[in-house]
Parts: sequence; structure tokens; C-alpha cells
Amino acid sequence: MKDNKIIGEIIEVSSRSAIAQSYELYDCPPIGSVVKCGDDAEDIYGVITNIETRSIDPGRRPNPKGPGFAEVNELYKSNPEITHLMKTEFNIVFLGYKNENVTTISIPPTPPRIFSFVSTLPEDEMINIFSDEGLVKFIVNSNMELKDDVIIMIISKYLNSKKTKTEEIGSFTSQLVGALPDQITRITNIIQNLNLQEK
Repeated sequence: MKDNKIIGEIIEVSSRSAIAQSYELYDCPPIGSVVKCGDDAEDIYGVITNIETRSIDPGRRPNPKGPGFAEVNELYKSNPEITHLMKTEFNIVFLGYKNENVTTISIPPTPPRIFSFVSTLPEDEMINIFSDEGLVKFIVNSNMELKDDVIIMIISKYLNSKKTKTEEIGSFTSQLVGALPDQITRITNIIQNLNLQEK
């Protein structure tokens, strides 16, 4: 998925989180991805914590289209109406915001407006967010339902975007120790479960 691509719009929002709907069915970054909620006043950053695809009619659940298909793609090609009857929504938990080129790790003073655009994050903005040592402390200690599996996905995604991971892993480990004193088991679990890809 291209960086800085507009993928959908916010359809529900609160001070700490939002729900967005993608323009295309299934066209959503994976859980743990950091996205940008564009507003005329400021950019708000958040992490995707849940993805859900369901009927556009809340009172109707889809029925199976088979049997008779060898592949799922074949099923979709034979039933093009599916993309018009279903929708993909995703939950975003806010991590920070940028105002006048200054990035702050915190919930935004005011949430983005309904129908604000949601886009994938350019690499330079992702690096800027993760360079703030307050990010790790914010995501592990904030009461925002960010479970460790989502935290692992966030850190893994960032590390996999880097050419050299060794120093970055050391930095994240130090930040986790500072953010989670006396929680060695939890720190060990997060570090050991990072899903790092070899370049």
C-alpha cells in the first residue's frame, strides 16, 4: 500500500479514538499500522487496533455463495455485487498530533471531524513519530485498550521499515524498561514476540 494514500474517512469519533470506513472493501492497512487523520487544522496520528468487514445493512448477515467454486477469487468474480453490499471499517486509537510542524505524543486537544480523510503514513512522518522516546511510554501506559499484541505489531512494523534493526531494538528495549519498571516478564514477552523480517 502506497505511503500517503487516502484510504477512507472517519465515520465515528471520540476524544481518544475513531472508527473509519475504507473506500474499497478490504483496503485497510494491517493492525498495528500508524495512519494519519487529515484535518484542515492539524494532522492526527493513530494506530489501527481492529478491522471489521460486514454488511452495509446492520440487520442482514451475508449468506454463503457456494458450493461450486474452487477459489475465493472466483466466487467474488461471479458475485460482483459483494463489494457494494459489504463494507470494511477499522478502529483507530490516537497516538499524537502535529500542529505547525510540531509533533506531540498525546491525545489531540480536539478530535478530527467526521469525514476527515484517513491516509497511510509517509516514511518520514513515521520516523519522526517513533523518534519521540515518549511514544513507547504513552502506548504501554495509557488507558487506551492497547493490548501487548497490538504494541508488538506497532513496534515490529516500524523496525521492519528500517535497514538496520540492532540499534533500534536496543533503543526500544531501553524505552520499555523505563516505561515498565518491575515488569520484566512483560518486557521479555514483547521483545521475544517481535515479528522481524530479514532484509
